[in-house]
Amino acid sequence: MRKRRTKTAIGKVEEWEVLQGDAEARRWNPDTMMIGESTQNPQFSRKDTAACFQWRVRNLPYPEDNYNLSVDHAARKVVIRTNNKKYYKKFDIPELDVIDAPLEEAALTWHHANNTLVISYKKPAKVVQAEKADIAEQKKMSENDIKLW
Repeated sequence: MRKRRTKTAIGKVEEWEVLQGDAEARRWNPDTMMIGESTQNPQFSRKDTAACFQWRVRNLPYPEDNYNLSVDHAARKVVIRTNNKKYYKKFDIPELDVIDAPLEEAALTWHHANNTLVISYKKPAKVVQAEKADIAEQKKMSENDIKLW
């Protein structure tokens, strides 16, 4: 899981934002809670692969022809819509914002199986190179730590 926490303009620390992985599920306790969140609600999470950014929306039982994915270039977000207007979600790709790369419709693919919508966005070469450099740097740092001890 990867999370980040930012500060507001006046310095207040905001809540944790889950960037990758599943957020911790709150379990319903009948002694302390009056109502609980339904397990049938759609659950949005991110799980990247080596070649692409990947998001999963679980608990979406609609047929495949009901989904419409597009890119909002003005807001720099990916938009998920259903034709029956039961699900709508906009999300961004923070790694592309860092390198100021434009969102491309051609890099966006998706498929639906087992009540799960899987959305993939092919990583640009610049992001792949940066990740490889980061992994090499982490490996180098861990090797230096071992030599010190």
